[in-house]
Amino acid sequence: MNKSKKATLKVSPSKAKGGASATLMLQGDLSLDQIVSIKDFLLENLTKYKELSVKINNVEAIDLGLIQLIFSLKRTAAEQGKKVESEFKLSSEQALLLSRSGLENLIITK
Repeated sequence: MNKSKKATLKVSPSKAKGGASATLMLQGDLSLDQIVSIKDFLLENLTKYKELSVKINNVEAIDLGLIQLIFSLKRTAAEQGKKVESEFKLSSEQALLLSRSGLENLIITK
């Protein structure tokens, strides 16, 4: 039996801007298997902060569900007058998946 992979989700509140912003780190398994916990994590922090910087790196698994979730988060934040930026650091294979999906304009890959 394979050990279940997990997403690593961390919050780093900013000391600047009166604590109204935070950096969210998403790592590990960011596939549909983990999407509910990732969604809950993102929405919880959207309620706490006015500005979020979502950094995605050290990715073991990723699929289009995460991209859709980040896009939805940005739209929800804009509707609430909040700001969300995202930065993706992906392997060449993962970046190719996103490029072939036609969604590469929704992300910044570094």
